[in-house]
Amino acid sequence: MKHLDECLYYLVREMDGLGVRAKDVYFDDALAGLKEPGRPNLRRIEIRALVYAARRRNRLSELDEVMGYEPGKAI
Repeated sequence: MKHLDECLYYLVREMDGLGVRAKDVYFDDALAGLKEPGRPNLRRIEIRALVYAARRRNRLSELDEVMGYEPGKAI
């Protein structure tokens, strides 16, 4: 598994058009890294990159699940 920081780096580059689309392994490993205990504080740009990558891969529901978001429930 790749380190979360490395995964987020490539996902931010993808979002900002600074390179080709990141390999799916970076998104998969980022989700796995977020599931680990002691979830890190993410920067706003990293959150945007995760959402962008999830939308682009049609995997928003997986990201919602990892982050504990439930549609219709107040945050």
